[in-house]
Amino acid sequence: MTSSSFFTSSNSNLNREVSFINLSDIIIGEKVETGSNKSQMTDEEIKQKFAELALKLKQSDKRNDELALRLSQSDRRNEELALKLLESDKKYEELVKKLKEVKACFLKLSNKWTVCIKKKCCANQCVYNNPNTICNIYGFIQITSDTNVKYNCKPNHEAIIIAEKNFKKPVTSKLCLNCAIYTLCYYEIKLKIERSKPVVEIGFINNIYLCLNGGYISYFDTILNKDKFINLSSSFSFNNEDIIGCGVVYPPPNINNNKLPYIFFTKNGELIGKAIEVNGNIQDLFPSVILKYCSIETNFGDNLNSKPFKYDITNHIVAKEFYEDEDFTDE
Repeated sequence: MTSSSFFTSSNSNLNREVSFINLSDIIIGEKVETGSNKSQMTDEEIKQKFAELALKLKQSDKRNDELALRLSQSDRRNEELALKLLESDKKYEELVKKLKEVKACFLKLSNKWTVCIKKKCCANQCVYNNPNTICNIYGFIQITSDTNVKYNCKPNHEAIIIAEKNFKKPVTSKLCLNCAIYTLCYYEIKLKIERSKPVVEIGFINNIYLCLNGGYISYFDTILNKDKFINLSSSFSFNNEDIIGCGVVYPPPNINNNKLPYIFFTKNGELIGKAIEVNGNIQDLFPSVILKYCSIETNFGDNLNSKPFKYDITNHIVAKEFYEDEDFTDE
């Protein structure tokens, strides 16, 4: 055997001995000595060591379980935070949307009905001279209070009532040169149908009407000097005690934004169709109703705390969709 082989064999035996000693250290925690000082562990000591190792293993498993629980709780918190972040993003998007939506401010105006001379009850004009009376000859209206109108069914005539005050366009104010407030004027009527085939038209005198019985909107274009019509859906109808509303929205008077006033109609708190932009002179927007075989109760918005509108005017968003020229017909 060469000296090289001898040293290689010796190193190999030494490595095996070291490995054995390390393994013994791991199992019983005692370093086994060689030679005359070699010691031997008793069975009780070995059992004691294994019991200690088992306890340490159990404690290690417990710590692992605690760490796993903490990790699970952390994952749950992360999921909750992700959900809250998603909800926050949604609320932010809703807020941005609301900020982009411009609301109109309601202009309170005390008002009352008068009889329009265009439609006479009879040659004596008895109701025109005394609105709270009954025509002795024909069926006609009777203005029983400032806002309530009764139709008396005799041989009939249509009647036109007109409000005492008009919905004026806001004037320019030096106090608010940059105001961006849209002004909303609005009124509602509640129907009480007296007999079959009633006639009800609501709107503004000489300008625009919603004809309930005809299912159309009539609009007089002052620029073209002619009437134009919008036919509503074939499913449109009205019934006793329906609440019909009519409003006009004026753009801010001090801002040159090329926005036109527009008129809209409602039924039982819901918008009817689209809004209608109004061209030309609209200084004379007097609320007006045409009646036949139908009585009405009116709400001009004098006291919205005790008598609110059916339509929520506080949430009226300035219209973005309007009827276009091609939507109108000549008949």
